This record gives sequence, structure tokens and C-alpha cells, in this order.
Amino acid sequence: MEEENRKGPGVFYAVVGVATLVVAIIGATFAYFSASAKPDTTTITGGTNDAVGGALTLNVVRLKFNLTSETTPAAPASDNLVPADFGTGVTPSTITAADVNRALSNKCVKDGYTGCHVWKITATTTQNVASANLNLNLDLAGVTGNKANWSYVVYTGSDSNADATLVSNDTIVTTFETPSAGQVIDIHKGQALSGSKVYYVMVYLNNVDAAQNDTAATQESGTTNDLGTYTGSVTLTAMGGGKVKASFAA
Repeated sequence: MEEENRKGPGVFYAVVGVATLVVAIIGATFAYFSASAKPDTTTITGGTNDAVGGALTLNVVRLKFNLTSETTPAAPASDNLVPADFGTGVTPSTITAADVNRALSNKCVKDGYTGCHVWKITATTTQNVASANLNLNLDLAGVTGNKANWSYVVYTGSDSNADATLVSNDTIVTTFETPSAGQVIDIHKGQALSGSKVYYVMVYLNNVDAAQNDTAATQESGTTNDLGTYTGSVTLTAMGGGKVKASFAA
């Protein structure tokens, strides 16, 4: 896919002046630069002191695949997201574990461009809990333009591989833009909890085969605006009482 680069100043300085851009990841293509990501690798934790809550902890950390010592793929020139296409006909609602694994095998980066952010959520209890809820909320309040292409997928597995069955996937705007009781997803689904359970949340911008420019001033007719940042939170609630919450942002 070839498109004209129309990014304004202040977004991804390393490519200012580039007239055309053809990039690919995971057998996928990237369009234009978007999210002004501000990664923080500091672990975020939460806890309470009530009887059951005192047994609960939450840990949320952004996976940083590309360290200084890594050469394949090279560390990204920018952590700003660019829209990612996971394959012909793949949409946020039809993405599979195989699609996610192609992204993970490329460490969410191709040719210096970042196609996805991955957050690792670890819910831990020191007491056996018969039923627990782990509610995920992603918020696009920091997105100043079009929100329809912001997407996510939740999966289990390891830092480098998703299980065959995904937990949840959709566009963020459909599920999370205006948080309410009916729009927060329980990614643990009320199951029992013993020890630790790990979930991964991959956030990306769906590529719509159109220029997805950063400001209205640089848009052509029919283009969209995907500029902005997102925040997220997870809340662990256990049967019998106790609740902990952790937040993250990029």
C-alpha cells in the first residue's frame, strides 16, 4: 500500500519530509503515524487491606520487546502507533491467535515502526477464590479525532505466544468509549482464581486502507483522523469481598 505522508510537525520527527511510505508487519501493512504513546515500563500495582482484598494484587506492565541489545528486529525509531493490517480480510472482530502471533514474532515492530502495544496483566490471590471478575476498561478520551479504528485483543499464553483461543477482541470505540456497566469486559469471566492468572492486552490501530492522518488540516477528502492517546484500567473483584484496581496509559 502506498500513500502520501501528510503528518504535521510534532508527530514522529524522524520521518518528517518523507513523501511516501510503504511498510509491512506480520504480513501486514502500516499506514500513517498516530498514537502519541508515552510508555512507562514501571510496574503498576494495587492492593487493599480488607479481609479478602488483602489477598489480592494486580500487576500491569507494558511489554518492551525491543531492547538496546536486540538487532532483529531493530528497536523502533518511535513508539507512536501506526495503523496495522493483520492480513487480507482480517478485521478487529475476526482477528485470530495466529494473527496475533505473527505480530508477536515481529515484536510489534517492522522497519522501525510500532504496530501494537502489549500490556501484561497479572492477577494474584493468596487465598482460593470461588469466583473472581477482572474488568477491563479502555478509554479514548485522549483521542482528538476519529475513534472508530482503535482496536484491541485480549489473549492468554506467554510473553511471545498467544493461546489458540482469544479471550476477547473488538474495536475500542464500540466497547469502551463511554464506560458503563454494560461496556466493561470481564476478561476473567467470573471463574475461580487460585495463585496467579496472566492476561495480555494488545492495542493497535486498524488499517482501513486510507490515509489516517494526524490533523484535520492535513486530511484529504475521505481520510480519517486517528490521532491521540489511550488509557486503561483493570479491576479485580473477588467473591466474598475485596477489590483492587490498576491503571495504565500510553
